[in-house]
Amino acid sequence: MDYTDILNFEKRSMANYKFYIKHLRFIAQKLDKTGSEFKSTTSELNKLADKLDQNEDLVIEANSIRIMARALAGFSGFLQEHILPEVVAVNNQYGEKELRWVIDTSMELMAKLISHAEITNNSENYTLELPNPPD
Repeated sequence: MDYTDILNFEKRSMANYKFYIKHLRFIAQKLDKTGSEFKSTTSELNKLADKLDQNEDLVIEANSIRIMARALAGFSGFLQEHILPEVVAVNNQYGEKELRWVIDTSMELMAKLISHAEITNNSENYTLELPNPPD
């Protein structure tokens, strides 16, 4: 490993994703209160938040890929439908930029997971990679 690898690691350190972790846990908690039909969704969102919080590789096991994809789609949809309009209404430009990153990133991850599941016929794990967080 050379110095540029270290710089890239520092730049992409999971500590920079605290806001994403907070969004994941907030929505998982909201969904958890609505009933057992969301149990697998909330579990996947919490697992992702835990992995991010503990600086673990974001490996999604093959048998959980489609569930995680659905969880991320629901997560993004909830944020876009219920939270984003409130942030826009109060003209919180930084909050809007951050929230749009969360929504766009989650939808991008969902698409990659679904594609991977289709290509591998649900037989291989997948490692998620997050883009750099917003400035």
